[in-house]
Amino acid sequence: MRQIALTLPELQNPSSAEELERLKKRKMHQLVKESWALQELNHIDHVLKYVDREWTPQNLNIITEYAAGGDLERRFKNLPLGPDGKQLCYSEDRLIPMFRILCKTMAKVHAEGWIHRDLKPSNILFRDNSYEKLVIGDFGFASMFKEGRSDLTTEDVGSPRFKAPEQIRGEAHSYPVDMWGLGVTCYYLLKRRHPIHDLDFEREENITPEEVARIDWENLSSNARDFMEKLIVWDPKQRMSALEASNHPWLL
Repeated sequence: MRQIALTLPELQNPSSAEELERLKKRKMHQLVKESWALQELNHIDHVLKYVDREWTPQNLNIITEYAAGGDLERRFKNLPLGPDGKQLCYSEDRLIPMFRILCKTMAKVHAEGWIHRDLKPSNILFRDNSYEKLVIGDFGFASMFKEGRSDLTTEDVGSPRFKAPEQIRGEAHSYPVDMWGLGVTCYYLLKRRHPIHDLDFEREENITPEEVARIDWENLSSNARDFMEKLIVWDPKQRMSALEASNHPWLL
């Protein structure tokens, strides 16, 4: 089993006592929300399994299954060097079964009304050393989406390099942000760079439609390109849904 006790870097050096209290409340809010999300989604095969939670005077510990195979980011960073001395990327053949599972799982998550909002390689975990037994974890930024209540989904959350344009702009957002995250993750694992690689993501510069149009698609199959082009779309209304993505020809 694995315990989750969320750590915010800002807690190490708060600017004031008031700031420390604010950050502690934010930390607790995220832990409570993650506990709620994992319990609600516990019946979905490829979501990290919730076991229990325990309160302490200072914290909430969430107890989950132990993902013994580590996370996808770590595996990717440990790939060997190729003949040219550069670190290898994943092949399409390696990614197809993983993304088939990811898209089908996110279709089920979305059907339950949840948005993950932080899909990226480090939040894709493995139950063992294989690639088939993957699970989606870290629901600390998740949100329960309800039609007509878009105010619930305007929080500034997520990881800069995997945020959708509407998240960066601070606009109300919904399920399509997860599909952007999956598209960017797929591109990153095939190319070892972000599709819009000249942005300063730490400053969270806005992504423009023109920058999306200039993405480099070289050395990818036509099906892989079409799959990602329908996910890495500036307009969230034009992105494939998780269900549509799970039925894309690249994954069949």
